[in-house]
Amino acid sequence: MMQYLQTLNEEKGITIVLISHDMDVVRRYAKRAIVLKDGDLVYDGTPTELFGGAYAVEEWGLRRPTAAALAGSLGFTAATPEEFCRLLVRKGAED
Repeated sequence: MMQYLQTLNEEKGITIVLISHDMDVVRRYAKRAIVLKDGDLVYDGTPTELFGGAYAVEEWGLRRPTAAALAGSLGFTAATPEEFCRLLVRKGAED
């Protein structure tokens, strides 16, 4: 379904508004993320910025995407699985 929606967006220029609590889906497909907490706007920007480590998203009731959460537990920040792998390899080479 997400591939179909992505195709509609890219090929037809149709804007898709997605409401999700699955942050892995948000990270993968969204170009823009808006976060509401108790009816107040607390974030408006890219998913990469949202999950990059500068925001305490857990305070807003969100769960970080898997790669970002795992990176945080290892002491670094990564917003995407690709970034996580690149930084993990670099970290391993330094140790």
